[in-house]
Amino acid sequence: MKILLTGILTPMIWGMVDRLSREGHQVSLLGRGISPVPPQTKAVLHDIRPSHPDALQVLESGRFDAIVFFYAYQCEDNLAFGSVQGSMLDVLFQFSHTASSSGVEKFILVTDLRVFSSGQNGYEEETPIPDTQTGILIKAAEDCLRFTASENMENCSFVFPVYMHRELKMLFSPAH
Repeated sequence: MKILLTGILTPMIWGMVDRLSREGHQVSLLGRGISPVPPQTKAVLHDIRPSHPDALQVLESGRFDAIVFFYAYQCEDNLAFGSVQGSMLDVLFQFSHTASSSGVEKFILVTDLRVFSSGQNGYEEETPIPDTQTGILIKAAEDCLRFTASENMENCSFVFPVYMHRELKMLFSPAH
């Protein structure tokens, strides 16, 4: 499976890249601030910001089967990532829309927190109604993905504590 990892990437992404590559997937990354590429890594790095105009060309020409879009990383409400998350909403919308017309089969939004208001219990079947800036942005990202859904592309959201790469096995079966 050809997989593109993008969004708010951190150097911890390399563990996920190595695992996917070992399982036989072709992995590409699109993002800034994650180089240098570790030795022996079998991945293509597109060292441009996801908001750069060339990013959509990478998406269209890459013929990816799946896109994993990392939206929130360690999203405590200390305002450290709020402006990044806000600007990434437009990128998320553009990517999901372009992906649906480019033959992408699966678009996965990954956050590291499911945000509820202080008055909620946080049950799995409970709809989050956030009351913090970070929570509102994460909910907006989930809504963006839901609104760009198409019958040709499976959209889903996953919450992984600090993007634990061992959990990625749930998303993709080993390539054949």
